[in-house]
Amino acid sequence: MEIGQLTAHIERLLSQKPLKTACQEVARLLREKRRYFWVGVYLRRGEVMERLAFAGPLPPCDVYPLGVGGVGWVGLHGRPRIIQNTGRTLWSTFPEARSEMVVPILKDSATLGAIEVKSDQPGYFGEGDIRLLTMVAEQISRVL
Repeated sequence: MEIGQLTAHIERLLSQKPLKTACQEVARLLREKRRYFWVGVYLRRGEVMERLAFAGPLPPCDVYPLGVGGVGWVGLHGRPRIIQNTGRTLWSTFPEARSEMVVPILKDSATLGAIEVKSDQPGYFGEGDIRLLTMVAEQISRVL
């Protein structure tokens, strides 16, 4: 499924289902179609980023304080973060993960949440992934 088809499908999900259900399906769809090891959707709740939905193995935690880990960093700064080799970082949720990308969900320059994806391969993420996840983040922001 190409990016245009995938984002059209995601747009339909977000318009037809409750937010949590839609985001759960979005996470599953992204994991399946892009072959990500793990996908998570987070919403900012005060000073933390709280997991709303995920696809993949059960993570050990569902809340990140702002500034902690990739999700917390993006929640605090509102900018994407790509780590192409997580073996070089101190913070890793899954030992199998070798690279990760976190994209903010923004509305009027406020960070409302984030989408996190992980791969079991180093250097996995490219321009197509950045473009796709930015588009999905924009779609989610419209229903928040």
